[in-house]
Amino acid sequence: MSIQEWLGRFSLKTRIKNYVTKIAIGYAREALGNCLELHNIRRFIDLGLPYLNSRLDLRLARLEILMHYQDAKLVERLEPDAIKMLEYFKNEFFNRDGNGDHLYLPVPYYEPMPNSPNPYELQLSPQGNYFVTSNGVPIFLFESLEASIKYWTLMMREQTPDSPHLYIAENDSAFPPPGVGAVLADVGAAEGFFTAKYIHLISKAYVFECEPVWLERLRQTFAGYERKVEIVEGMVGCREGEIKLDDFFKGKAPPTFIKMDVEGAEGRVLRGMKGLIENTSLPMQMAVCLYHRWEDEAVFTDMLKDYFNISYSKNYYWQMLDHRPPFFRRGVLRALRRA
Repeated sequence: MSIQEWLGRFSLKTRIKNYVTKIAIGYAREALGNCLELHNIRRFIDLGLPYLNSRLDLRLARLEILMHYQDAKLVERLEPDAIKMLEYFKNEFFNRDGNGDHLYLPVPYYEPMPNSPNPYELQLSPQGNYFVTSNGVPIFLFESLEASIKYWTLMMREQTPDSPHLYIAENDSAFPPPGVGAVLADVGAAEGFFTAKYIHLISKAYVFECEPVWLERLRQTFAGYERKVEIVEGMVGCREGEIKLDDFFKGKAPPTFIKMDVEGAEGRVLRGMKGLIENTSLPMQMAVCLYHRWEDEAVFTDMLKDYFNISYSKNYYWQMLDHRPPFFRRGVLRALRRA
């Protein structure tokens, strides 16, 4: 077998063809309802996937998970949160609305999109983009009201108590939020929501972002907070040309809280801050996203366990780009420096 043939066995297109074969054998009538659905899937394969989070691909991915966990011994190895998710898939797979469309949210704790035309009371700025006020801070979003509402809805969903993306749980004594006088490093700040949430408590925030679309909005959001908030343009990591946190904080007050959400580059950020991690005299906490890469939970836990008490956010992600067994993965690692 050639390398191309071997890699082809694991391609998304091949996986979907395999799903369709399995569906045709045992699931077509029950799971897809009629021949039109199967035709649409075959047409989808021929045309290619315009984006991974399509309705069909998510449904097929969930079906793969259900088929994988037909083995009861595999189910026994799962944590209660993952078993709850599996039951949700089973119960909701055939749920349809009055128009025959499938009704499902990626996870059982997400709320549907609000029906109100402006549920968050977004306002139009003089610069022509919308903003939402959070904790007394106007957080600037997009020129489109619809896009701004969709984005902020996602933000609100991700920070609900049961979300795997929740950085800090309320009233969690084992992992408290940034307190009075904290020095915050917001690595992968995006729209700046996390920094804005604690802006009135912290003494200093370093807001790291490399995307021009967000840098422009961060400057709008934190205008007037220049003494407290320093916006740092560039990619944080450990490679040449990237910002290494060990180097950045030389001669500065070190961070006491680091939030890290950089779309799968979290490992490079951690490798570029080895000195901060191993500085046991520094009272530091970290909220580090895990869900972008399949292996990150095990790798990061092993990297940090000798210096921090480790805990995780509740529940699991499953709808990820590198979709593979055991499918369920934690969202956020919470690390609190050992006393």
